Amino acid sequence: MELLTDASIAGATLGEINESLHKNSKQSIDIKPVKTVRIPEIFETIRKAVDKHKSKTGESLKVYIINSGKVSQYKPRADFASGFFGVGGFEILPGSDFKSIDKTVKDILDSKAQVVVFCSSDDNYPEIVPALSKALKKENPDIITVVAGNPKKLDESVKQAAVDEYIYMGVDVCKTLVRILKHPEVIS
Repeated sequence: MELLTDASIAGATLGEINESLHKNSKQSIDIKPVKTVRIPEIFETIRKAVDKHKSKTGESLKVYIINSGKVSQYKPRADFASGFFGVGGFEILPGSDFKSIDKTVKDILDSKAQVVVFCSSDDNYPEIVPALSKALKKENPDIITVVAGNPKKLDESVKQAAVDEYIYMGVDVCKTLVRILKHPEVIS
């Protein structure tokens, strides 16, 4: 730095200083161009995969939403889940209220949904998620179970249940949808 300062005081131009700095250097500066991506392109790719599945099988990829608790406890997360999967082109089946494990499992299996989303408050999840997820996986091990909630804020019993994914504000929507689509039981 002292030499640069002295050269500058002596009247050297920036071009001359730059040239002398790089005179003995054989390194060149590699500038890699930034790949431009249209943000909607990612979602379009996901939607194409969903559409391809429908063309191939004649069936939409379905998401079944299970509501538990008071409307104020599940509605915000049910709406979030609908938008989360809707942007990927999944068919959203209207939410049903949790009544009993047997009835809910039967309704889900009858719907032929590939994905099930639990929607409630963090406090209500320990009451339904472990038992219902276990019962669902027993009847259909290929079903994808999703909890609408941040796993960092959930009870241990919910995190140890047979849950495949968690969706919440801040999760990477694209990566999560792609992971779900890569399950062999979803895209066959």
